Amino acid sequence: DLPVGLMSVDAPFMTSAAFRQASPLAFTKDWFKAWGAAARSYGSQKAYDALEAEIKNSKYFKSRYKPHYNAKGEIIKYKEVPSIAEEAGVKLTDFSHFSNREEMIRSRLAEKLPGYGRIIKASNRSYAGFLNSLRKAKFEQLVDQADWAYGSKDESKLKDIAEFINNATGRASLGKLEPAANALSTALWSPRLLASRIKMATSIFKPSVDPKVRMEYIKGMTRSIGTWWGFAGLAGLAGASIN
Repeated sequence: DLPVGLMSVDAPFMTSAAFRQASPLAFTKDWFKAWGAAARSYGSQKAYDALEAEIKNSKYFKSRYKPHYNAKGEIIKYKEVPSIAEEAGVKLTDFSHFSNREEMIRSRLAEKLPGYGRIIKASNRSYAGFLNSLRKAKFEQLVDQADWAYGSKDESKLKDIAEFINNATGRASLGKLEPAANALSTALWSPRLLASRIKMATSIFKPSVDPKVRMEYIKGMTRSIGTWWGFAGLAGLAGASIN
C-alpha cells in the first residue's frame, strides 16, 4: 500500500475525490459544500475531528439506544444500537480502522514518513473529509425527501438509498469478494471504485430498486459522463489527443 499512498497525494486544499470517487454527484449543492469540509480538514486534524463529531451527532448518523425491560415491564437499561445510516449500510471513512479507510489512502506508513508524511496525512484528511461530508449530506437529503414519516422508515428503501450513496462515492460493496477486499486493493488500483461504476450502470435496470433511487442513478451517470466529457473537450481544445 505504500506506493499507492505516496502517489495518491492531492494539491493543497484540493481533492481528487471530487472528480473521481464522487463524480456522479459532481456540481450538486452538497458537492460544492463538501469542498469547504475538504479544505478545513486539510488545514488541521482538529478541524477534521470536528467534522467527524458533527456527522456522528447528526440525526441519521448518531447512535440510538434501545430500552431493555425486566419481567415487570420496567426499563432496566438502554443498549446502544447502530445509527439509522449505519444500519442502512452507509460506509464512512474511519482512520482508526484499517478496513474502513478509503482504498486509495490505506497506507499508514506513508503518513509517518518524516516531513512528507505530514503532507500525505493532510491530503488524506481532505480526501476523507470531502467524501464523508458528501455522504452525510446526500443521505440526509434523500431520506428527508422520501415519502414516509420520520420514525416509520421502510428498511428496503433505506438500504437502496445507502447503496446509492456508497456507489456514487466510490465505496461499493464487492459482494462475495468482500472478504478479499484488502488483498484486491494491492492487486488493483481501486476495486471498490471499479465495482461502484459497474453498479451505477446496472442498478438502473434492477426492478427491485426504488424508482426515486433509480432516478438518482440515472442523474449520477449523466453527471459522470458529462463531467469527463467536459474535461476531455477542454483537453482537446488545449491540443491533447483524445481517444
